[in-house]
Amino acid sequence: PAAPAAPAPQEDRAAAGKSVGLGFTFKRDSRTGNWQVNRIKEGGFAEKSGKIQSGYVIFSVDGKKCCGISQTELGSLIMGPEGSRAMVGFCVTETDTPFFLECERMRSK
Repeated sequence: PAAPAAPAPQEDRAAAGKSVGLGFTFKRDSRTGNWQVNRIKEGGFAEKSGKIQSGYVIFSVDGKKCCGISQTELGSLIMGPEGSRAMVGFCVTETDTPFFLECERMRSK
């Protein structure tokens, strides 16, 4: 009898085309260096929740502080399989205490 097949390696999420975000784009604030919510995407989590606004500072994603990380790193923290969740810390301004929101990754329009 043949040996059982080894489990297939986990498919790369981005290559599989199944990776989705949290419904916003982001940009680095040229004055402070902090990552900020740039634009809210139609039909995504950010719009549906009504709790995320353009200009909010992205403080952390799943416990990883975002200050000083690269755009690629932040993108990889935000993106993930559709239906998965991320705990994101936002600040209304860079001096505010962050508030945390459990966000669901879903397709935007």
